[in-house]
Amino acid sequence: MKIKISIKLLSPLLIGSSKESYGIAKSQLAYNNMALITGSELKGNLRYIFKTIPALNKFEVPLFGDSNNAGKLLFETLQLENPSYIERMGVSIDRNLKVSANEKLFTVRALNHPDRSFEGYIKVNGKLSESEKSSLVTAANLIDKIGSMKSRGFGKVKIDLDFVEDQNTIPENIEEGIYEMIFKVKSPIILTAEMAKTYLYTSRTFVSGETLKGSYAEFFDKNSDIFKQIFNHGRVHFPFLYPSSNNRSLIPSPQTLFTQKHSNGEMIYDITLGKYIERLFAEKGLKYILTDKTIKDGKEIRLEPAKGYFDPDKSTLYSLNSQKFFSTQIEIDPFTKTAKSGILRSYDAFYPDYLGGYLKVNSQNKDLVKEIIGHKEIQIGNSRTRGFGHLELHSVQKINDDFSSSLKIANDAFKEIVDKINQMNGTKDFEIKNTIVPVVLTSDLIEKDFENLFGEGFNLKMAFTRRQNISGYSTYSKSNKTLYNSIVAGSVFLFENDKDLNSVSQILSQKRYKGLGYLTESGFGDFSIYIPLKGVQRRRLQ
Repeated sequence: MKIKISIKLLSPLLIGSSKESYGIAKSQLAYNNMALITGSELKGNLRYIFKTIPALNKFEVPLFGDSNNAGKLLFETLQLENPSYIERMGVSIDRNLKVSANEKLFTVRALNHPDRSFEGYIKVNGKLSESEKSSLVTAANLIDKIGSMKSRGFGKVKIDLDFVEDQNTIPENIEEGIYEMIFKVKSPIILTAEMAKTYLYTSRTFVSGETLKGSYAEFFDKNSDIFKQIFNHGRVHFPFLYPSSNNRSLIPSPQTLFTQKHSNGEMIYDITLGKYIERLFAEKGLKYILTDKTIKDGKEIRLEPAKGYFDPDKSTLYSLNSQKFFSTQIEIDPFTKTAKSGILRSYDAFYPDYLGGYLKVNSQNKDLVKEIIGHKEIQIGNSRTRGFGHLELHSVQKINDDFSSSLKIANDAFKEIVDKINQMNGTKDFEIKNTIVPVVLTSDLIEKDFENLFGEGFNLKMAFTRRQNISGYSTYSKSNKTLYNSIVAGSVFLFENDKDLNSVSQILSQKRYKGLGYLTESGFGDFSIYIPLKGVQRRRLQ
């Protein structure tokens, strides 16, 4: 469950405050052309009502927590897109002389209010009773002003709450194909790579297939035939999971996408086509650098890798609100019922709304996959007994696994840019004779020689890659798990093949079911067709 919250502005609003010289006070908190109300601001206002109203006192700790317990509610930052502002000037009055105070002229810049609302969600760990829901509605109705300068008429609001139940869409019949496996994240996740400090648990921001595999293994008898088929023989390939939306599986931003440095990251640049043209010129002994036409006054645009998560099917980069979760806990001695000396734990967890990955189903593992998705709630990672790592299977949706259409779109993009270069030069010097095969990794890859990744007939022309070490830490044995050096998801490869599009597409589809490289049963080596972009606006998922 989550609570959709809407804060309607009934008067100009001042959130945040910072003083500058000349008595000018700018009071706003904005990012990426969005006005924000932080979770702490909202939580503080609600909790104050629960503290001061006797009838609501008993709900305070269960909902908001205390120094020893985490509450049920996790507050997100509320957003208002494309805000407008008004400026008002005022003076401070000397209380003794009853005249304007010397050098006390000030200006406030407030959010304008007509028909505007901040919107967002409050995440709920577990379930809310009807009395808890009623108490939250009561508290929200009692908050009529927020922010600064409330006594001067600023910050009048109306707060509405809507309790939203998540709906699962798990198919009864599983057919052969590629499925998006999406989990609703019910509690913060701790996936510790290593213990840099004995008390600090810092989580990575994705779930490896091996971690997911281990979580499901707990549901099956280790001596049963089904356990041996799934986990010993590797019949089911467990996917890597990355922060996603509620209906789409996403992957980390491709290594070919960049954004302008020191900017808000809205405009995305794809270097794939430009680098391909550079390579064509280099093969003829020529030097050519393709630049973006948005460069102004001849100044170079400094680029840096784009952040976000990518939908390979829609070729779109998204920005997700994936909040971090910080918590500090102590361990209680079971005999003395007091805090143990020197036992302090600090958690730096991650808490996305959803996690998604790609599940492969074939004729050999169809029944085994049904057994897996029959378990709709799992717990992963470290400190599971303390409430971390609770996932609920939200949906399993079949997607189009035919690469022919996306491969054609990608090849048309390359041919279009080559035709433009020929047209600019007034020649036909450049020609694409083979099928171009651009692929993007949708999970990490363990492979030493990626030039022969797809076998004979696929010639590697370009690669945009980065490596990382993947490991884990066992809190039970107090030791590090196996370390893997892998090529990261989002890496892009450009191959060429002399066969036609349909033949290449069939080969790629067969390769995807098997996976590339090593440890494919643990989710490594998954890929999709990469359609290069010229430039897109990053979209924000709500």
